[in-house]
Amino acid sequence: MTNSKPIKVLFAFILTLPLIVYAIEHYLFAIENGMVATWFYNYDMPYYLANAHQYLDGESWFIFYSNPFDFSDNSPGIYFQPITLLFSTFYLQDIIEPSLLLVLFGLLMTITAFYYLQLIIRDYCKTKGIINLYLTLLVAWGGGVFVLASYLVSNYLNVEQSLFIYDPFFGWWFLNFGRNFILPTEAFYHLLVLLLYFSILKNKLAISWSLTFLLAISHPFTGVQYAIIMLTWISYESLYLRSLQYKKIYILLFSIPFLFCITYYLLFLPSFLSHQILMEQWTHGWFINWKGIIGAYFLIFVIVILRVRKKFFLKNVLQIILIDFYYLVLLLVLFLLTTKYCLLIPYNRCISPEDIFGYLYVCLQYLFF
Repeated sequence: MTNSKPIKVLFAFILTLPLIVYAIEHYLFAIENGMVATWFYNYDMPYYLANAHQYLDGESWFIFYSNPFDFSDNSPGIYFQPITLLFSTFYLQDIIEPSLLLVLFGLLMTITAFYYLQLIIRDYCKTKGIINLYLTLLVAWGGGVFVLASYLVSNYLNVEQSLFIYDPFFGWWFLNFGRNFILPTEAFYHLLVLLLYFSILKNKLAISWSLTFLLAISHPFTGVQYAIIMLTWISYESLYLRSLQYKKIYILLFSIPFLFCITYYLLFLPSFLSHQILMEQWTHGWFINWKGIIGAYFLIFVIVILRVRKKFFLKNVLQIILIDFYYLVLLLVLFLLTTKYCLLIPYNRCISPEDIFGYLYVCLQYLFF
């Protein structure tokens, strides 16, 4: 019974309840204090809709939009993300606030993502019933070492302090998987990533390529991450392992998203002064330090190392299971982008932490299984 589609949808909804409660709390707080709920419970959310409104601010509609914070009246239309184009349609009606539609969109993406998360764990771990639900819960909302440490210290010293006092940026770096879904855009990107994982499990390379390219045109940071990951994985399978199902033409195909990211995000956009200023705002060198890595990932990382050692280091390299190697490549690339030892310096200095850590956490969880 727990393997039925309605049960999986219901469980996905249950996993989304923390985010639903958060949105309701935002509304009730505004009402109780005589204010109007903006539905902007994070400072990034007005930015998303400001970008979307640029489609309506121009003299004529065009697929590219301009920087809404450019002081020039003739700001060039140089940006495009499918999700921003979608958000612009929120302004074509006057029944529901666009900001509320943004929240509802995020919740829908989250429920869908948690549904596919169950399917991935089912197919990857070969689990059924309650075990599958438990593992999904573990991946979705596992973690909490920082919060637990704060709680124990508070009780031991008999002092009041925030549960997020030890969590980098008070939890807004989203060091586990579920937290990322509080931002509607991140919910969309993480859904695409889960769909990518699912397509790989099903060996649907055409869908995998489409999702990789969609990620590339949707977000510079997530896009380049998975363009690198997929190209590295396909190249290894084709050139080193000489897998018959991964022909060399796939290397060329998966080079397209990577080359797009390099050309558009690193060459074309920086040629405009307004975007150079925007990149300066992004460039803060936000790397997670070793204390953050230990607190967020140490417990699961130890188990992952033991499992990988047992599964791979005691076997011939040619016996590596395809999907497990994919997650090893995923782990390596995400770790390099997360720390200061990145081959793409200074590009990774522009990568916002929440654009990596959720993917890194779920990668560790899968290797754990």
